[in-house]
Amino acid sequence: MSYPKLLKSGKVEQPVHIVDWMPTLCAVAGCRLPDNVQVDGQNIWPCITGQKTRDEPRVLYWRTPDQMALRKGDWKLIIHTAIDSQAELYNIQADPFEKDNLADTYPERVKQLQALLNQERNQDSNKS
Repeated sequence: MSYPKLLKSGKVEQPVHIVDWMPTLCAVAGCRLPDNVQVDGQNIWPCITGQKTRDEPRVLYWRTPDQMALRKGDWKLIIHTAIDSQAELYNIQADPFEKDNLADTYPERVKQLQALLNQERNQDSNKS
């Protein structure tokens, strides 16, 4: 991102998602979204400018026709809905290229993240 009059060169360390851009750019432009418009993202301008850092790991959730995924902290769970709900689990801090599937090594973490993913999916379904 480049905004020379307002931003210094830097790096945002916490995860952000593409859905964050709309609420962020609206906030920067001074645009208020109508109350009946729901957005999934968050205004990340305070993080971009260094005014605020997140204390708690943010949960990121997304889905495609064939899979659902959730990231919390360093952990990422992918569920392949087209393949009998096959799970993949990665520690993306230690394995950023997702080469070592840890689902069999950490079955309890898979269950915890699967429960959280189901909560997110239910919330997502209720938005429609």
